[in-house]
Amino acid sequence: MKRIFSLSLAVLFGVFVLSSCGGDDDPAPAPQKPENGNLYVSLYCSPEGNYYDYYDITATYTDVYGMMHSEVLSPEHPFKYEAKLPVKQAQLLQRLTCQVRAVAKTVLPDNPAPKLNFWCKDKAFAMVAFGEDGKDFSQAFINAGPDQQPWLHLMARVDFTGIDSGRVGDFLARYADVNLIDMNFDVAAYLRAQ
Repeated sequence: MKRIFSLSLAVLFGVFVLSSCGGDDDPAPAPQKPENGNLYVSLYCSPEGNYYDYYDITATYTDVYGMMHSEVLSPEHPFKYEAKLPVKQAQLLQRLTCQVRAVAKTVLPDNPAPKLNFWCKDKAFAMVAFGEDGKDFSQAFINAGPDQQPWLHLMARVDFTGIDSGRVGDFLARYADVNLIDMNFDVAAYLRAQ
């Protein structure tokens, strides 16, 4: 009986050793979760041409601590905000928002130039990203508007150049209130999904 019991134990031990030797000894490393890095935010808007002659432009945004800010833009004071925060602290954030709004002025210049130019292409930018440093990050959001285009509004995507000043009233009636940036990034939902 002792011999049968010892033999049974030896067989079981052999099965255990064989089963533990099979398979991959070096499993692929799990992808690094964003909680080990930083949250980066970069917001920028500097319209050019005749924007400031015909529009009042304001930027309203939340910083990485969840505080709301509002700034009036001018040619001397474009909008720029850059920040980083460890993701472990960023988990307390709910949303990062940024709206740069251009509202047509009620009083227009007396003697407009014959041709007017409004451009914001490559001058409006909103990004939220996660990574170890600012040069090596996994991109989470970059100007992804409702139409999934890289620029958030027609006024930011297209340059309006050479508009006849005699038709500027029609132009401003059509584009009286526009968002050059309109970002609403749900930080909490993004981190939960990772």
